[in-house]
Amino acid sequence: MARPSRKQEILPAAARLAERHGLAAVNHRLIGVELNMGMTALFNHYPSSRGLANALIEYVLEHGGDYPRAHIEAQLATLKGEELQSFTLAVLAILDELEL
Repeated sequence: MARPSRKQEILPAAARLAERHGLAAVNHRLIGVELNMGMTALFNHYPSSRGLANALIEYVLEHGGDYPRAHIEAQLATLKGEELQSFTLAVLAILDELEL
């Protein structure tokens, strides 16, 4: 079986990091250290923190995992800033649609 592309490694690594350290701690730097990947490569795939967070939440929701709604809400509550608040509302709307 072929090795996954570097981009395909990012979201699973980010999900593992979120489980270990909490969603708020996951950022490009932490993922780069986990994967031994340069910041330029990470930013080429996910140019913004918001884009990375969106992709991470979508990945977790699509690939299951033991993330009940309360856990996701608690993690989102730790995020800061106006942009992240609007992101939180969007994620909660998705959770409502999925009835999680």
